[in-house]
Amino acid sequence: MAGRNIRELFPEEDADDVVISYREVTEGIMPRIRERRRMVRHDGTIAWVYLVISLLRDVNGVPAYHVTMVENLSELQALQNQLGQQSVRDMLTGVATASTSSPNWTPCWKVRARHVDHAAARRHRLVLGDQQRSRSPGR
Repeated sequence: MAGRNIRELFPEEDADDVVISYREVTEGIMPRIRERRRMVRHDGTIAWVYLVISLLRDVNGVPAYHVTMVENLSELQALQNQLGQQSVRDMLTGVATASTSSPNWTPCWKVRARHVDHAAARRHRLVLGDQQRSRSPGR
């Protein structure tokens, strides 16, 4: 992955948020970033990963390197799906359990994970933090 652009590694709609995450770590806004993200595999398919971004500084405190850890969550996702299927089926007969007969019930493997705009959430927290700091204690 060395030498590849960040925008090549993440889906187009997520790339800007990842770049913002790197910028926030570099500028010291966040000490590190830890989040679930979608990443593009070498074959073009999407994988859910756990992304951790941190920064190494030199002896003068100047940013030297980004340290990025990417953990593939595919096996974890598959195990969660399997566990979800087991929880709605009788282990002996394979018949759906009574709780699945509810019209509002959706099996967990059919619920799609919502994409969360992590960068927007961080910006919102920063703005709220600025507003709280600007209030006087007597109010």
